[in-house]
Amino acid sequence: MTIRGLFLGLFLLSNLLLSACGGSGHTATSMPFASASDSGAALSSTYVPAGSGDWPLFVYPQAGDPNVDTTRSITWTAANNARAYELQIGTTLGGNDVFDSGVITATSVAMPPLPASVVLYARVRAILNGWGDASPDGHWSRGSYTKFRTDDQTPASTFTNVATGKTLPAGAPVEWSASPLAVGYRLVVTGAILGNKASWGIPNDSGVIHTTHVFIRALSNAKVTATLYTIYLNRTVSTQVAFTVAGGTPGFAGQYEFGKELTGEIRAMADRDNQPYGGTILAEIVNGSGSSVANCTLFTAVLLQLIQESRVGLTARSLGIGLRDDGYDTHELVEVLDDISNRWVTLDPTFGLVSLRADGTPATSGEISAAARAQTWSALTFEFLTPAGSFYANDYYIDYPLLFMIIETPDETGLVQAPPASLAAYFDSLPLPFTGATATFSLKCSSGYSSAAADLNGVANTLPCSGSDQLTQSFLADDIQATDAGSSVAWRLRRFTF
Repeated sequence: MTIRGLFLGLFLLSNLLLSACGGSGHTATSMPFASASDSGAALSSTYVPAGSGDWPLFVYPQAGDPNVDTTRSITWTAANNARAYELQIGTTLGGNDVFDSGVITATSVAMPPLPASVVLYARVRAILNGWGDASPDGHWSRGSYTKFRTDDQTPASTFTNVATGKTLPAGAPVEWSASPLAVGYRLVVTGAILGNKASWGIPNDSGVIHTTHVFIRALSNAKVTATLYTIYLNRTVSTQVAFTVAGGTPGFAGQYEFGKELTGEIRAMADRDNQPYGGTILAEIVNGSGSSVANCTLFTAVLLQLIQESRVGLTARSLGIGLRDDGYDTHELVEVLDDISNRWVTLDPTFGLVSLRADGTPATSGEISAAARAQTWSALTFEFLTPAGSFYANDYYIDYPLLFMIIETPDETGLVQAPPASLAAYFDSLPLPFTGATATFSLKCSSGYSSAAADLNGVANTLPCSGSDQLTQSFLADDIQATDAGSSVAWRLRRFTF
């Protein structure tokens, strides 16, 4: 049995029904490597972006284009059920200091005057039939992103913690600056011969990667030369440095801290509505999945890929968890093995956090589950890994620890422990009809009924019931009117931590 469902997120404008994160597993793939001699091909005028037709997707310019033709129009695909669009361009992500089209009906805009010598960030949103023109506070709903330059500046990234003649500290990765328009990197390391011994012994070619940190394994005081290739859409450029490696590898504490850094970086690759920023590895994987929004399975896939690309040495796997055992309200995250204590602890890129025990030790999924089942909330603390802090957990429709009520076996063949006999302790039971503050609800089916019919915020719905409590799927509502005898009670999900 699998407990994975489909993540829609908390902020829904046209669909009240909720189901938490999951979906079918995704195998991450890397883009092909362009050699240093490749010049790249011109962007096709018939290029059609991958992704969902429910979002406007940039046709031109593509994310990462370093030489935009300013005689061409900025274009995007038409989105299903859209009545209008808005395009913004800025010198910062999400900015509009360069251009704002206002609300328009066209799917293209003549290229406005654009500054040179800077990276430009553009975004477009669809305004659906029935929606108002205003952008909801803090959101860019049905939005897509791209970034580009009007000049052809494609500099090589530069090493930040190694230099000619210097020594890389023991257990530290080789690091370099991120290039805003780069679509990938490649690190090739070669070693000298010290006496009659090779100075190092791991594969010396990273292949195409999307992280700016790589751990290399070398003998103590080995002299090596690192060549870094920065890969753009139209060319590859390189830089080189010779240095000494102190040797040694990080222990789990260092590996875990690095895993937290990657977790925060990945959360920052998407906006608050989980729409990925153009030119990120998250956007590449999301678009390749046929979606335009990152669900937790895709956040997890990116973290697993970057852990592997960085060669940090963490043993990592994905794990399915959830509130219920009926396919609703589920989630997926990453577990990494603490090889000192032989415990699997969690990293959650969807929420940009890690879970800790009260003493600050990284928590296992079982420890989080035990605290949630016992409602011992003081047994848990959380560390937030992005400037957004607790926002993603606060904004989610389920209180985060409740997602650990059920834990799937790593091979997805069953559950680690039996589900709770009832979830009643995590809900408030309210008679219908109900009118009040917007919250997360399920309907409880009456005895002998397999479904419940109700108007949810004025929209008629008939929902099947399942699970030991005979509940319907979750939904957001502030007005519930039962329309048949299938249910006279709504269960409102409680929040205990966030």
